[in-house]
Amino acid sequence: MKRTAFLVFAGLLVLGAASAWAEEGRFVIAPAAGYRTSGSFGVRADIDLPISGVRLTDGFAYGLALGYRVNPNMAVEVLWAHSDPCAEGISNIPGSPDIELFDVDEDQFHANFLFYFGSNKMFRPFFITGLGLTAFNPRTEDLGNEMRFSWNLGLGLEKMFTDKIGVRATAKWFTTYINTRDEWMIDWWGNLWLVPVSQYMPQWDFTGSLIFRF
Repeated sequence: MKRTAFLVFAGLLVLGAASAWAEEGRFVIAPAAGYRTSGSFGVRADIDLPISGVRLTDGFAYGLALGYRVNPNMAVEVLWAHSDPCAEGISNIPGSPDIELFDVDEDQFHANFLFYFGSNKMFRPFFITGLGLTAFNPRTEDLGNEMRFSWNLGLGLEKMFTDKIGVRATAKWFTTYINTRDEWMIDWWGNLWLVPVSQYMPQWDFTGSLIFRF
């Protein structure tokens, strides 16, 4: 009898906790769409090429974030964001147009942390930062897929119309590691050193999202 009463009591606690959890809307689904700026990086100067670098063009971007609100002031999320820019070769000849190379699928996979400010739960600014991977899939048989480390930081505003539905606007800067190469550098005393220099490709995302909490 005591065991049955304990199980019933435990079941009621679980149901109560599940109900409170659902009412709080801790889980978040946020489809997003917006604009991604162009990004560029240099190519090795010791290779005889008609270009000095590669640029990914700007354009439309979209994605999906799945989040969890740790507390009223902090949330974590996993984000997938996609764009399909064109890769262009930056001409070595001054005044010459860039060379169109091929289209690229650019996919970003990030784990983000959102920190909210203010006491108004229906309209709050936030700071976002995160890290993960950026995948490049050239639409050509000559090159294979590449995946590189990337990280981001930005600011945004979140407006909730109800406890479950809202919108979000985000401006986010992110940079992607491209490669590391040896370059000659001269120190303060005129000594020449061969040092490794890492190259990154910075870009911006400006997006709007729908928010669904459950």
